[in-house]
Amino acid sequence: WNPQMGGVNWQDINNWVTTSGGSTIIGSIPTINDDVVVDSNSSDVIILIGDSVHCHTISFIGPFTTAPEISNAPGIMFISGSFYGVDNLNIFAVLSFVSNTTGNIIDIHNPLATWDPLLFNLYISFDGTGEWTLADSVRSYTFIVNSGTLNTNDMTIETSNMQVWGNSPRTVDFGASQVTCYDNGGFGIYGSNYTVDVDSM
Repeated sequence: WNPQMGGVNWQDINNWVTTSGGSTIIGSIPTINDDVVVDSNSSDVIILIGDSVHCHTISFIGPFTTAPEISNAPGIMFISGSFYGVDNLNIFAVLSFVSNTTGNIIDIHNPLATWDPLLFNLYISFDGTGEWTLADSVRSYTFIVNSGTLNTNDMTIETSNMQVWGNSPRTVDFGASQVTCYDNGGFGIYGSNYTVDVDSM
């Protein structure tokens, strides 16, 4: 990711280059099989998703002089691999994890602080048949497991609405994770074909 003309729109093919800090334009936007890197050589670290977009793994690699940001209106980022964030990464977007493979890591890297749903509009859903492991604590407005296998890895989850939802096969290993729901939300398990493992309640 290295916007060439000051634009920040994901759909602009001129914002995608072949190497870190380079200027050779790829000529297309990422597909569900492409890895995306946003690093300190990127000329702008604000990414606007104006429509639904896709990638395999997205990695933010600092240090950054300004906080990177993902914003959408009203698009969804479909991710078929892993997500590696950095400190102070601002996400105002819907992230849909759609992998059908194992070994995926979710490291949103957002800090746990005083809850304010108006300032933190990250929506997370798991929609593939693959497996994901949390590598850090997560704050999100919603956190929904529709299918696949999620290992929360004893990480803390803060959200307004935590759901294990639907009838597709899905497994959630909460281990010793602490899940806190705010803003009149709640925790719910709905439908069939689910397995939920909790060390303690």
